[in-house]
Amino acid sequence: MSQHVLTYKPLFIDALLGKRRVTGGLAFEHKLHPEWFDFSQDSLYYIDSYLLSVFAFYDELEEKQIENTIWAIGFYVGEVIRRHSEKAYQWKNWEEFFPYQKADIQDNYFQTMGTSAVLVTADNTFILPISRVIKFLKEGPENSLHFYASQEILTADV
Repeated sequence: MSQHVLTYKPLFIDALLGKRRVTGGLAFEHKLHPEWFDFSQDSLYYIDSYLLSVFAFYDELEEKQIENTIWAIGFYVGEVIRRHSEKAYQWKNWEEFFPYQKADIQDNYFQTMGTSAVLVTADNTFILPISRVIKFLKEGPENSLHFYASQEILTADV
């Protein structure tokens, strides 16, 4: 899915919102309540709570469910940031952004699931919401996505 991953963004967000299903499903779909996901910053409290369940049972879940969950949550968190930040972030696929950056950035950001879609500003500042979901699932709830998004949104006000 590395090529043009952003074409799948609506599909994964719709899966999170209960509007359609993705092959393999999302982890613990029964814990997802579409009315919680209104793209507000507060909705990210629900994301953190949901991901805590996924983190706790990570080893028992199917790989496809984990991947689908990462995509859905990563795109959702990115959309919350994009919609609330004054930085005017735009989504870009890895191949639209990283190959055109300075060598030191290219050397540090290989094409992975976490870097496959990034939010970029006009001055090429970028953030990696999908990577942050992966970090939460690998390291735990100290990597709150609500906190992460709040900090990204607040930095525009400084």
